Amino acid sequence: MHTEEYEAYLKSDEWRQLRTRKAIQMNYTCENCGKYVLYGFHIHHRTYKRLYHERLSDLQFLCAECHDELHRRKKRPLFFYVTKQRRTYPRRKKKG
Repeated sequence: MHTEEYEAYLKSDEWRQLRTRKAIQMNYTCENCGKYVLYGFHIHHRTYKRLYHERLSDLQFLCAECHDELHRRKKRPLFFYVTKQRRTYPRRKKKG
């Protein structure tokens, strides 16, 4: 989703105002980890359905680390999650 039109939109006053409104709504707090981020925060599109006419609910306020991790996860194959889940959440032992 990186067209010239989109890149221009991200530099527009309209987008800057929307970013600021989202940051204020979230009190500059990352929606994923809860870290306070006054500078260097990222606004992530949850959906591109209303691109150029986004609602605040279409956007997610994230710190740089959580935003990077979110995009890394999207690029991983499905088997990564299945394998990781098995290692991370082992079956519970039966009682008695």
